[in-house]
Amino acid sequence: YEKLYNLKQDVLALKNDISIMSIVGVINIMMQNPRSEYVTDRWFYLFARINGAIIASMRKKFRVPKNTIGIALDDSRAQRNFIVKFFEFIGIPPDQCIAFGDGRDEIMGFEDYVVK
Repeated sequence: YEKLYNLKQDVLALKNDISIMSIVGVINIMMQNPRSEYVTDRWFYLFARINGAIIASMRKKFRVPKNTIGIALDDSRAQRNFIVKFFEFIGIPPDQCIAFGDGRDEIMGFEDYVVK
């Protein structure tokens, strides 16, 4: 009971811009019905809801720092293009997106470039 109460307090401390009412409702029901089989049945649902709420909150607030450089190594031109587009999608400026792997020299020189 005490652990569920503490969990409820932690959930309520999350930012208000995520949906937590259904989570709190499940915790309240679990606290009123402490039979172990009921708690066990609802635990995975509760875990999924809390995990989903936290991830949703992180997605809304996540920003790549402005000084981030995206560096990748792949021997496939299509994959290099894809990773550069992905870097741009997450907010890295195009001039800070670098994809190596076009030939042996680029692959072998990758470590030297990254270390410098």
